[in-house]
Amino acid sequence: MSGRIGFGTFSTRPPVESDTPLGAAARRTRDFRRDGGLENTMKTWRRFWQTSGDARARVLQAAGGLLVTRAGVRLAGFRKWKAAIERLTRMAKARELSAHDEMAIASAMARSEAAAARHLPLKLTCLDRALTLWWLLRKRGIAAELRIGGRKKSGEFEAHAWVELGGAELGASNFDSRHFATFERPTTARGARAL
Repeated sequence: MSGRIGFGTFSTRPPVESDTPLGAAARRTRDFRRDGGLENTMKTWRRFWQTSGDARARVLQAAGGLLVTRAGVRLAGFRKWKAAIERLTRMAKARELSAHDEMAIASAMARSEAAAARHLPLKLTCLDRALTLWWLLRKRGIAAELRIGGRKKSGEFEAHAWVELGGAELGASNFDSRHFATFERPTTARGARAL
């Protein structure tokens, strides 16, 4: 059976025109014109510049992380890219924060990552987004867990990646992670396997 394999779903259906790069570009152009075009884009930029410097820095870090992670996963593969992230951020020291403060920082980073992902002109997967958020939290010494799971729904296999802190999923996603069976034990932000 020929089919597409992509993180998020496994489908045996052949690709349709909207799945191709040209179809996606046409859809974005149509959406740009229908959704207010340049006016909405300018409003977005104005809101961005009205936020605090820390918030802008987080969004820019997230955007850079998303771009690098997308390329890293596609060029090196998931396991090698994850190992590279672990090596790059191994030296981050655990911060002396209360659980409340740690969750507040992690939630702010998750919102920044979601904002960056929403405005990048790329089709990002949950794996790209989860790895990026996990990486950004590791850099801050926050022991979040990268989780990957799967389920079968309507005869199709679906996979999903997400980040948890203290057992709670960070960030918004299109999937409810509770409905996915995890593939392996979670990896903490410090690189050790959680028990």
